Amino acid sequence: DITTEKERYLVVEAAERIAIPLSQVNCIVEPPQEITATDQRTGGFRGYFSRSDESIALFDLAVCRGRAPIESIPAKVVLTGQPGHQVGYMVSRVVSIEISEWCENPAEDQGKQSAALVQLGEGPNATVLPVCRLPDPISGNAGQIL
Repeated sequence: DITTEKERYLVVEAAERIAIPLSQVNCIVEPPQEITATDQRTGGFRGYFSRSDESIALFDLAVCRGRAPIESIPAKVVLTGQPGHQVGYMVSRVVSIEISEWCENPAEDQGKQSAALVQLGEGPNATVLPVCRLPDPISGNAGQIL
């Protein structure tokens, strides 16, 4: 099941190269100088940081996707959600913004077993990457990457 709509994706590296729908990204910022740690270290949660008088939960995107934690200082933090409900995801590197040619719609019975794929670009420059849909922070499952 393939969708052929053109959509923009943010390509990042977080233990692997992945594509995030650009419509889910509201800002890309430098990593915070200070992170307020908590006892909670599950699901990639790293703690909180302050930005524009707002406390933002910070997650390691690689860990959220079941990979090893990002050990180096992250190059960027991708913010999603509306003001007052933003969540940050650390990534090793922001690579580019690309337009899709097609995106796979995984079968419902696959669930989280297999990430959907997206083709970015066309011809010899085409790349197929897994799609990482960031959750809605208001729904309460901010650390559960779809």
